[in-house]
Amino acid sequence: MRIALLRKIAGGSAGFTIAELLVSMLIVSIMMGAIFASFTTLTSSFKIQTKTAESQIEDVLGLELLRYDLESAGYGLPEGTGGGACSTITAYSEYPTGYTPTGSANFTPNQYTPNPATDFNDSTSSCEPRPIVLDHNTNPTPSSSNGSDVLVVKSITADRTAVTRKWTMLDASSHYIKWNDSTWDLATTTPSDRAIAVTSTRQLVSNGANFQYGLATGGTASATTTYLPTTPAAGSFYVIYGVNSTTNLRMPFNRVDYYIQRGGTSAPHPYPLQCHPAGYTLYRAVLSHSNGQRVEQPIMDCVIDFQVALGIDTGCADTLGTGCTGTLTWCRFTNLTSNTASLTPCNSTSDAGCTNDPCHLTTTYLNNAQSIRRYLKQVKVFVLTHEGKNDPTFTYGNNSIAIGDSDITLKTYDLTTLANYANYRWKLQKINVKLNSLGGNYE
Repeated sequence: MRIALLRKIAGGSAGFTIAELLVSMLIVSIMMGAIFASFTTLTSSFKIQTKTAESQIEDVLGLELLRYDLESAGYGLPEGTGGGACSTITAYSEYPTGYTPTGSANFTPNQYTPNPATDFNDSTSSCEPRPIVLDHNTNPTPSSSNGSDVLVVKSITADRTAVTRKWTMLDASSHYIKWNDSTWDLATTTPSDRAIAVTSTRQLVSNGANFQYGLATGGTASATTTYLPTTPAAGSFYVIYGVNSTTNLRMPFNRVDYYIQRGGTSAPHPYPLQCHPAGYTLYRAVLSHSNGQRVEQPIMDCVIDFQVALGIDTGCADTLGTGCTGTLTWCRFTNLTSNTASLTPCNSTSDAGCTNDPCHLTTTYLNNAQSIRRYLKQVKVFVLTHEGKNDPTFTYGNNSIAIGDSDITLKTYDLTTLANYANYRWKLQKINVKLNSLGGNYE
């Protein structure tokens, strides 16, 4: 009976016709196509948003490093004796003239110009170090007389290591402050942390040609790597700053250079494929005390231009701010010498308005360490970059970007010189930094 029933049910059930199957397959295909298209769009959007987020995080971190260095510019720097364009201190070394950095062939163009020795060193005539030096970088293209900038910052903390956070004071009784905390106390084991000492009037303490000091176990004034400074006069004191923990000092401070260049396809820092082919990487490079070589660290990718503006108060009468007006005038470069014939040239054809720059061909402002401490109050940094990668579905709304703000326009960048510029999300990153260590507390 069961077999008969099954046969009856099977015989009475109608199957699917070929037309019905074809229609069903068509509907399923359309649905799968729509789902796949949506998935592809979501995947592409996810990749773009991920790259954009990565760019934003990288930019924030890179700019905060730069902000920290600028806020600390001049911290712990020794001052010279006398006046004029070069107030001298004990002889020291910076970037070695004629030195070719290791791995220079990996960069296109090969390193930056101007020369890091001749244009940024203060050690040639043993001049006191300038806390900030700025000049145009003539190497990256497209370029003009106002190409991308090279920014040099000098301070104790320019090399961000554990030892540069340490300091102490030595009094006339040969005792120094001991914090009883390894985070702040200079290491006393051999070899000890390398340090410098300055007087209460910021003069570098030295013994002949030697300005490097170390502290002995127990905190007494005995020698370690070199020697402790001689006891200051009664009623006076020395401030001792940690500079380096592993290498004898070539200069009584640390120095960091900021500049853009393009890495090659190999180590140490290949240029990212998602960046515009005409872009660069912004580097932060600390000068090594062992050989003067720049120890490079890429901090921002996909950079098209790097520009710096300097805010000066021309009314300041001295380094303590007497006579300062509180009103800032904005410049675009520092002078490199007291000789006006050797100052940075200005091409008004390609750099409109540069001859009106307050710091153009003048020896009044920013031509030496003393004038920088006196007049320079704030620094603005502008970095032209893009977020994420090339997006064919996106169209940028402008064909140029003004690099600057309401206080100063450094240049107008023509985006049409860049291939497929409209498919990139361009962004002008800006920071405004008060130079706290130079007394630049201006609103």
